[in-house]
Amino acid sequence: PLPVHSPIDGSPEYLPLTRDAEDGSARDLNDTGVIVGSVGIPPRKATFDATPNTPLAVIWKNGEVSLLQDKIRAKDWGDLFRGRAINNMGVIAGEGYYKVAEDQLAFIAIPNSP
Repeated sequence: PLPVHSPIDGSPEYLPLTRDAEDGSARDLNDTGVIVGSVGIPPRKATFDATPNTPLAVIWKNGEVSLLQDKIRAKDWGDLFRGRAINNMGVIAGEGYYKVAEDQLAFIAIPNSP
């Protein structure tokens, strides 16, 4: 399935996917219109060997989609699987592969000040 954004005062719109994604889902939206969720990437394109479509966390901002792991510096983390929530300050909660523990764990991504 494709991710959909349904604004209160407008009609539903499909959100774009990353180049290699086959599907996706939007999970949360903050008051500034930034959306977090995940896209499904075939295993050969992901850095972590997982199920048929590896979920990767994404952020939709100003009509564009980006992999969250490309937007943050986190050397101890592998793939970030899911963006679950975003608050109005841009703090994102999700799940990813923490290389140090060799396990899937929750993460909090805090944006840098401009």
